[in-house]
Amino acid sequence: MSNGTRNDKTFLTDDIKENALYLRDLGYHKLEYFERINQASAFYASRLKSCVYLYWNKDKKEQPIDLQSLIDGLEENQYLDIEVYAGQKQRIKTRLVIQKVPEEVAAQKREKMKKNKRGNDRNVSQHRLDFCSCNAFITNLSREQWQAHMIAAIYKIRWQIEIILLFLKVKFGIRLGKKSAN
Repeated sequence: MSNGTRNDKTFLTDDIKENALYLRDLGYHKLEYFERINQASAFYASRLKSCVYLYWNKDKKEQPIDLQSLIDGLEENQYLDIEVYAGQKQRIKTRLVIQKVPEEVAAQKREKMKKNKRGNDRNVSQHRLDFCSCNAFITNLSREQWQAHMIAAIYKIRWQIEIILLFLKVKFGIRLGKKSAN
């Protein structure tokens, strides 16, 4: 948490504090940053971008994991919690947590995505629409300390805090960390 006086993207270059937990939004999903967090003995949790390639090992000749087949094998609200390597070029070891969402939720996510893309030249890919059937996270938090449902819960709380802060900013014009001119 910061004083709100600078853009969040600058946090990608900040010093990483040992044992700190960094919850990252998709806009700040940088695999090299997650690796830096890991090397600093700190922790991260982030939603998984649908375009990130996942692998079972570091072998550069290996084909990416068919994520959709993993998702299709889950029951509604069931979790999958596995170790994978993320990234096509630089493969970082990470924990993948997937929760299959109810079909009604997936349909709402797809509709919202299509609505947000209207007016753009690009269509939403079928891969991205299929990915709406789950919530997917990557993290280096251990299973022993953080069960799969806890990863989803902490990320949901992060999102709720962001919404509250946005509401305060819009509704009351609150500007955290700004000094008044006296």
